[in-house]
Amino acid sequence: MAGLQSALLSVGAIVAVALAVAAASAPADGTAGIDWEAAAAAGVRVWLLAHGVAAGSAAAAVGLVPLGLTLVFASLAAGLARRFAVPTTGSWLAFTATYATCAALIASASDAAATAPHAVIRAAIVGSLVGGGGSGAGLRRAGWRSGGWLRGAGAGRLPAWLSAGLRLGAAIALGLWAAGAIAFCFWTIAGWSEITHVAGTLDADPVGTLALALGEAAYAPTLAVWGVAWLAGPGFSVGAGTEYAPAHLVTAPLPSIPLLGALPHGAGGLLVLAPLVVIAVAAGTRSLAQRFGERPAVRVQVVAVATVVVLAALAAMASRGSLGSGRLAIVGPSPVEMAIWVGVLVALGFAGGGLAAKLTAPSSPKATSPGSPKERETDRRKPRSDAPARSPRPETPGRTRSSPPP
Repeated sequence: MAGLQSALLSVGAIVAVALAVAAASAPADGTAGIDWEAAAAAGVRVWLLAHGVAAGSAAAAVGLVPLGLTLVFASLAAGLARRFAVPTTGSWLAFTATYATCAALIASASDAAATAPHAVIRAAIVGSLVGGGGSGAGLRRAGWRSGGWLRGAGAGRLPAWLSAGLRLGAAIALGLWAAGAIAFCFWTIAGWSEITHVAGTLDADPVGTLALALGEAAYAPTLAVWGVAWLAGPGFSVGAGTEYAPAHLVTAPLPSIPLLGALPHGAGGLLVLAPLVVIAVAAGTRSLAQRFGERPAVRVQVVAVATVVVLAALAAMASRGSLGSGRLAIVGPSPVEMAIWVGVLVALGFAGGGLAAKLTAPSSPKATSPGSPKERETDRRKPRSDAPARSPRPETPGRTRSSPPP
């Protein structure tokens, strides 16, 4: 039941927001002319868009996933699973299956099945990831430990070096995502004038402006992944023939979306040193792990690099989609290029961090030899403190030490 509650609450919340926006945008003479069914359908399409199903018509579909909404739905699943579900493996499987089934049914009942290819399958797959990941995190907080045929995936059954590598890789991926978010914030500050100019040309009412702001905020985590791709070097594209990278900048006309004013406006010069940020994050995370007692061996670092590569590829796939038809059919980073560049830079960060740790490690004190031969002879004649003490010779009866024998 918790999986059903999570799916229905999340889609109900989005539909409620869509209906509220429609009601607030109604004319002054009343709400009689509002198409409530179209507003509810728009809310459902936004919910499906957060689950990987493209919205819009077949000719101009928007398939770029708002990862902010996806994370909100996963957090909702985590909270409901922790509160209402039993912390067992069977409960987790039931939650995941129920959530994925609800996503597939919602996709099949909406008009997405006719406009988006493989809408039902995509909704089921992404729904299983959102519901399974969120409920798994919530059940772990509630004390769940995987058992049975899933026990091999539990932390207690994994080798220590493998668990350490997975933790180190996840920490580096989180640090890179934070670095990408910081880069996106700098781009937003640099392009604030263009953002406000584009927003002013839309001539939206206060309700429309609020809805636009919420929608763009939902795409902030997506653009943070773009920031990681830019810092790593390969960059990303916003339409065919464009390239946003530290070393190259090739632009083209963009849609009138205020958030696109936060894209990078420069390349070359000192910006080509941006990949050093990825190296620094990897080296710093390795140093922190060593400081907290987890000395990363070679195999631990190999597992960490592999973990970061997989997470980078998945993040690039999740932040890649379409903003329309034609030239804007594909926007975002390339998963293969981003994974390769991030993996190489993280490996360089590990190598640099290991070298720095060896150079800054305190040297062991060298053994000092005694000075002169006379001192060595004196040391040999000194009684050893750890030698066993000699027992006194037994005294002969009738004879004392003080009186000599007759």
